[in-house]
Amino acid sequence: MHSGQLRADGSPYIIHPVAVACIVAEWLHDEEAMIAALLHDAIEDTELSAEQLAEQYGPTVSLIVNGVTNIEKIEHVDRQERRAENFRKLLLAVASDWRVLLIKLADRIHNMRTLVHLPKRKRLRIAQETLDIYAPLAERLGFRTVRDELQMLSFSHIFPLRYAVLEQALGRSSGTRRQALPDIERKLKENFAANGIETTIYGRSKNLYSIYRKMVEKRLRFSEVDDIIGFRILVASRAECYQTLGIIHEHFRPMPFKVKDYIGMPKNNGYQSLHTTVLDKSGVLIELQIRTERMHEFAEYGLAAHWHYKQNDNQRRTGFIKSRLFGQTGRSGKSGAGKISASEVQMQAARMLAGLLELPADPKTGGDFMHNLRIDLFPNDIYVLSPKGRVVHLPKGASALDFAYEIHTDLGDRAESAEINGRSLPISAKLASGDIIKVNTSKVAAPLPQWLEFVATSKARSRIRAVLRESWAEEMETFGAKLLEQALQRSGAALEEIGEQAWKSFFQRSMVHGSRQALLIELALGKIDPFIVAGELLGAAGGSARREKRATTISISGKTGAGIFFANCCSPVPPEEIIGLMQKGKGMEIHRKNCQIAASLPGFANHINLTWAPGDGTMFSTRLTLEATNRRRLFTDITSEISSTGINIANVNLSGGQEGSSVVRMEIEIEVNDAKQIERLLAKISAIPGVLTAQRAGAVSY
Repeated sequence: MHSGQLRADGSPYIIHPVAVACIVAEWLHDEEAMIAALLHDAIEDTELSAEQLAEQYGPTVSLIVNGVTNIEKIEHVDRQERRAENFRKLLLAVASDWRVLLIKLADRIHNMRTLVHLPKRKRLRIAQETLDIYAPLAERLGFRTVRDELQMLSFSHIFPLRYAVLEQALGRSSGTRRQALPDIERKLKENFAANGIETTIYGRSKNLYSIYRKMVEKRLRFSEVDDIIGFRILVASRAECYQTLGIIHEHFRPMPFKVKDYIGMPKNNGYQSLHTTVLDKSGVLIELQIRTERMHEFAEYGLAAHWHYKQNDNQRRTGFIKSRLFGQTGRSGKSGAGKISASEVQMQAARMLAGLLELPADPKTGGDFMHNLRIDLFPNDIYVLSPKGRVVHLPKGASALDFAYEIHTDLGDRAESAEINGRSLPISAKLASGDIIKVNTSKVAAPLPQWLEFVATSKARSRIRAVLRESWAEEMETFGAKLLEQALQRSGAALEEIGEQAWKSFFQRSMVHGSRQALLIELALGKIDPFIVAGELLGAAGGSARREKRATTISISGKTGAGIFFANCCSPVPPEEIIGLMQKGKGMEIHRKNCQIAASLPGFANHINLTWAPGDGTMFSTRLTLEATNRRRLFTDITSEISSTGINIANVNLSGGQEGSSVVRMEIEIEVNDAKQIERLLAKISAIPGVLTAQRAGAVSY
């Protein structure tokens, strides 16, 4: 079939599909996958068609091979678009049969193992693509062994010198640390046996790329990486996992913040294990991972391990992975084992990749797609819960609004505030693993441009952008018209006096292309200077629109709309005098007129005069900064004083003063109706014993 075809090293091409099939055979024993692996390049590199494949080997094999082939057939001029579209095709192909990805990963592994025969430039491109996309995809589906090998091979080609140096350092370090391991292992076995727990214990080493990433991200020296070597401990049941953890902590000193429960809250690829780092009496730090044998198999081989337990589709029973991924609680047996059908394995693959398939489908957004793909693939997740106990996986840095959109699109669109662990907070509040979140909604709530600044998931970003495009075009056009009107009035002209001929001449002469509506929206977003547009329009009108100059202002309500947002530096509230500064690509940022930060910004000279619209009951967020001598009940006294005034506390940050000082600093975010409330509150706080200064953010001390 591949007769006469050669690889880059001059060997017969048939070696490659045979090697891919052998790799697949290591993961699962499935006839269709094996045949598809042998034939995965047949459609692309031979005269064999998909129809002939289906006739000779069956429709499933043809579907898998065709899925692998279609990934590479998209061609665009732009490489970024091509890569985005290729991986969109990959995800869609996996939605049909997850074994497409299995074979694609095997194909990539063999290519990486033989990458040395390619030119350097091509090697670097393929290695970087593998590191960016294929290794995270393997992680996403639980193929930990595949992920580790792809990371190591990519690392060795991209940074060969760093790889070699770390490899030597690991060899030296491992030798030193391994001297203490036999004694630690003996102690562990004795303690487990004394408690009647049968275990299998074996050592493990962190892969070089994981060590390198940790050193870079945390700015550590090699000697400061404390979990290079450790143990994996296999026990019979889930209950014994926790019992084993307790025994370890009874005899070894656990390190703070180094205990992680991925059994109670599994990773989004189904990974389960208990992790802890302990300090031995000899001063050696050791990481231990505790899991059942079934958990271990799933941790190493992901969906391939699930496939070992598949049944016919009509024999669907609740199994271990189903209980973990679909939120159903199973009874504890040896490891919660059960049977899982082929369809359930496919459903799990689709679920694991579902977030990626929701990314924008427009090929013009290829760059955004690849950026979002990387964000969603890397498993730097947190695990939070709904009030009913549903576990939700989110990326680190996600907000309560991300949680709302993850639960349901409508919940995100109508989100107004959140309750996190029973505490009322804004929807922008960041989440941490273990938080319990309830989202409060309002019929009048709707996505705002500033929401994009604090969401972390591609699902939330895509939805917010879509709503803003659909619902806010008219409002942004109106606001853009107000900006242009004010710019014209400063020159003694009026927008309604600009005739059609002047508009036509303007679009012919200027660099601005498109419709009048598009121009006004660009003005609202701060992408075009309204004073430049006003000058060109007046030039096109020949000065006929000029009249007596008049001072005007734009009226602003407390409810920010399209292209309008309040500055965090001074947090203006009525009736303070306010101005607007245009921020390119975002819109107008509202500052207090006497804000020192605003005065230092480049666009201050062309600020926009604003005034407050009549009060509509809107609550405004502002920040107070306090310094006080630390004492018992200080924090309680301050918060009680704020609560007594009826003012809501949105957030509190505490920090110590200089080393050796008893002074503490507080930043309190509150919600008020007007500036008078702030003045009264600051006067009351200043009278509290121990309070040294109380001031508004961006203001002088009271």
